[in-house]
Amino acid sequence: MTVEAQGRVLTVTPQNIPEALKGRRRWVCWRSKPTGNGHMTKVPYIAGTDDKASSTDSLTWRSFERTLSAYERGGYDGIGCVVTEKDGITFIDLDHCRDAETGSIEPWAQTILERLQSCSEISPSGTGIRIVVLGALPPTGRKHGDIEMYDSKRFCTFTGHHLEGTPRTIESRQNELDTLHEETFGRDAAGQEPEPVTYEPSGEQVDVEEAFGRAVDAGLPSWVIEALEDPDDHGEDSISQLDFAVVRELLLCLEPHEVEAVWYESNLGWALHNDGTAKTRGRPDYRKRTIEKALARNRATQGGEFEHVEHVEHLGHLGRLGRLDANGVVQLSTVTPEPVEWLWRGYIPRRKVTILDGDPDLGKTTMMLDIAARVTTGRPMPFTDDTTEAVNVLLMTAEDDLSDTILPRFNAAEGNADKLFVWKYSPQKGGGKAFPSLADIDGLSYRIKEYEAKLVIVDPLMAYLGKRVDAHKDQDVRTLLTPLVDLAQETGVTMVCIRHLNKGSGAKALYRGSGSIGFSAAVRAGLLVAPDPDDDDIRVLATLKHNLGPKVRSLTFIIVPSGYSTRVEWLGEVDTDADELLNGPEPEKPPSKLHQAEDSLIDLLKDGPVPEKQVQEQARVVGITESTLKRAKRALQVESEKDGDGPWFWTLPRTPTADAIQAAKEDQGDQEDQDVQHPQPTDGGHPGTLRPRDGGITPDAWDLLCRVECFGDEPDYSHVPSALVPDWARIAWENGIEVKEGTAPREIIEALYRRWLSLGTDISNEREPTKPTERHRVRR
Repeated sequence: MTVEAQGRVLTVTPQNIPEALKGRRRWVCWRSKPTGNGHMTKVPYIAGTDDKASSTDSLTWRSFERTLSAYERGGYDGIGCVVTEKDGITFIDLDHCRDAETGSIEPWAQTILERLQSCSEISPSGTGIRIVVLGALPPTGRKHGDIEMYDSKRFCTFTGHHLEGTPRTIESRQNELDTLHEETFGRDAAGQEPEPVTYEPSGEQVDVEEAFGRAVDAGLPSWVIEALEDPDDHGEDSISQLDFAVVRELLLCLEPHEVEAVWYESNLGWALHNDGTAKTRGRPDYRKRTIEKALARNRATQGGEFEHVEHVEHLGHLGRLGRLDANGVVQLSTVTPEPVEWLWRGYIPRRKVTILDGDPDLGKTTMMLDIAARVTTGRPMPFTDDTTEAVNVLLMTAEDDLSDTILPRFNAAEGNADKLFVWKYSPQKGGGKAFPSLADIDGLSYRIKEYEAKLVIVDPLMAYLGKRVDAHKDQDVRTLLTPLVDLAQETGVTMVCIRHLNKGSGAKALYRGSGSIGFSAAVRAGLLVAPDPDDDDIRVLATLKHNLGPKVRSLTFIIVPSGYSTRVEWLGEVDTDADELLNGPEPEKPPSKLHQAEDSLIDLLKDGPVPEKQVQEQARVVGITESTLKRAKRALQVESEKDGDGPWFWTLPRTPTADAIQAAKEDQGDQEDQDVQHPQPTDGGHPGTLRPRDGGITPDAWDLLCRVECFGDEPDYSHVPSALVPDWARIAWENGIEVKEGTAPREIIEALYRRWLSLGTDISNEREPTKPTERHRVRR
């Protein structure tokens, strides 16, 4: 197969790159660069920048989408994916094995392809092949002739030009990989003698402690640290072998002259060799020769494709987040559990992005300067006692002047101005300046590290989105915020972004922030500042969103004068939540059409029977439909009756008659003679026993109240089951309620409910009575 190339480098075909690798945030761009011996090397760059990337610094890696976009805009020769020892992936490069014009493959390379049977593609030059397998390599043996293997601390170029006849998936091939490695490098994996390298000591002064610390932060293996500190306990056959192994690892993290200094000052530097001398201390030529040999071996095993660049602090966050396999999947058992860390417990979490919403002129900036002042001095957050180490703050402000607003307010809050840094602009090539943007994740990352910031305040958020971000498009917002969330996680920085509210009203507070709901969805915490409903001078800080802990109470503060500026004075806690602050108490729901129809019927029929046609006409006048009127009739148990051939009349359910009342009195007298005790309801049960005239209510009365659900905040007495009508007079009389002929059912229910309340029990502290069963419910 003939492949078109751009110059001498294949163009990238992204759709053919394995999906298991696309999902990783491990991508870099690269450019070809000539070496001193006439060859070309591939130098990795942070996507979208002219800054070199590092295979040992995750902060220089980007997502596949972002890297591809930077490549497609031009300025780079290709893209590549970094492989680390945590991935369990091995790349096998077969160089000079393919004819770029005809696509024919050398027999020896074809044999390896058939043996490994895993995802394979054509190299950027078109003359080589790269195979990707799941598997790990022995400690040594990486390059021999035209065969190279690597599984860590490298970036691998990808073209997406899939090799026909090979799988498109990355397959597990550990056994086949072991066999190929042994055949290529031998059992001792010594490999071929590398090309010599010259090292000349620079004589430059080195801060050994600082250099060693950088090496440790870069992921220096624990066995190297132990060997430098206590070489006698290490299991090498000779100190010379141990020296060589340690120097090779140090050279992956430090410059050669720094390696020499660290090695020289360590306990390993004082170790006695077989001849009884401390060669490292006494023999500069031994140090020089060992470093040259280690450099040559590293260059051979690392393939010469990665140029050494200055190391930037590696934060080791991947260890906490678990082991990511070749399919982009993390096994949960590999993740290190840890509690949520808080800058301000319940309100602002560490290592996360928080959005603070509120209308203008409410003191959001002044409040955050108060928080920044506490961070820069180590003072506790409001209403807490937790002191912390004083740390630096990075402020991005687009609305307030530094000299007459920011600094005076910060001083009024008693902050340490030496620890507050304001990012005003980004220097450009040629001496220009660019306004900072959150889309410039690399610039923000650099400043966080350069100024050792632990808190970043963005005020306001919308001013720093960048020209290409539409704040109302969810996709744009998530594309912007996802790297920002990752950056906070990776660097350990806490970010608070201040945002104004939109002009809407009535919506839930979470939806009132300017722009897309994607802002609130992407972050883990949201706060709101709003006026107190009862006092416009008081501000309330309420939580809008907190996925990381229990909801906390809202806090109040006021803005008070302080010199020629202002400051925050914290007051206390309140129960008002964010929705109440913006929308007020939830309005009472208007009565339903059914309830309106029921009330109209009761009012129309309360004085006696009314002709059906008159009822229907009156319903039409007040806007009650025929179907709703029928439902109200059924609910109220309204009866239809007629006299002979006359019209139909509607009448309310029959009320107790004089005979029924007399019968109830007689029943009550019999019960008193028998000294029957009736329970007094407390906590939803019947634990007490009181006669009706002693203030209790009878079980029948209790059951009646439960059946008509009279225990809500606003009981509805109108829906009464007709099956109880014959017993109303008895139940009322038994409970000391005077019943007259013609007393309406609703009046009896209300009287029983008032009787129950008169027991003196605080209903708000009572357990709600058990709901009636379905057969007891009124069908509406």
